[in-house]
Amino acid sequence: MLQLKVQLRDVHPAVWRRVRVEDRLSIADLHQVIQVLMGWKDDHLHRFRIHGRSYGIPAIGGLHFGEDAEAVPLARFRFRPTERFLYEYDFRAGWRIDIRVETILATVPRSPHPVCLAGRETSPPDACGGPQDFANQRRAAFGWAMAEDLDTVAAILRRVAEGNRSALDNPDEC
Repeated sequence: MLQLKVQLRDVHPAVWRRVRVEDRLSIADLHQVIQVLMGWKDDHLHRFRIHGRSYGIPAIGGLHFGEDAEAVPLARFRFRPTERFLYEYDFRAGWRIDIRVETILATVPRSPHPVCLAGRETSPPDACGGPQDFANQRRAAFGWAMAEDLDTVAAILRRVAEGNRSALDNPDEC
């Protein structure tokens, strides 16, 4: 059983998840776990870089790999605590995820399924562009435009609190 920290590169504040998985899971299974952890749709090509080799699921027009990712269990790599490897997703956008082995657990918890133990920040939506595009979208969401929207909402709520419910019918007049 492995406890992994899955963290997006080049995204600030950091987006990460801590997950516990069985080492008998295949590389293909770990890909699916990461897709669920990040809330992505598995619409893009991907690959893992582990011990200098690439692993993944081949696709028409995509990369070809020497081994079937379904047949390569994580146990094969004999990971040690603090060891890292890379997962890349959506090559055009350039998502890169560092995966760090935090601990290797000798005892198996009751659930054989992957378990998300912790995390931080909302993941970028699938197909939102890469790290720079996501940063720009975050800034826009929390910039002056949002502050102006909040000012408008506050003005409407103030009018409603004063008994003028017409503000709810036509908020553009505030």
